[in-house]
Amino acid sequence: MVQPSELGVMSRKDIVGEEYLGLKHCGGAPNCFCSTDSVEDDPDHSIPAWIWPKEFSDDKEKAFVQLAEVITAYEPGQSNVDGGGFKIMTNDAKKGYIYTQFQSLKNGYIDDLELVFIDGMG
Repeated sequence: MVQPSELGVMSRKDIVGEEYLGLKHCGGAPNCFCSTDSVEDDPDHSIPAWIWPKEFSDDKEKAFVQLAEVITAYEPGQSNVDGGGFKIMTNDAKKGYIYTQFQSLKNGYIDDLELVFIDGMG
């Protein structure tokens, strides 16, 4: 499965040109959502950041180990939307980053999911 370019956390620029640390912008993709873009920059694709569970506040690595376990235990299906299965492509619990690809059964489309912990967010 082909991985899109510019995935991961890196320096990005908002609509006025100010730099911030975040995930890849959605651009014109209608089925893309991002929690590191501001609502002002991209209201159609911006979603709230994941709320960091209090029980993991001091242990990012433990939280990301558990997230990987949850993804691995997921049973593909969802009305065949992701019936083609999935694969965790990158799993770095120490850095707080997981990248997974889900594949549709009917058309073979690939959906990318990035989960990341960025200090100061969420």
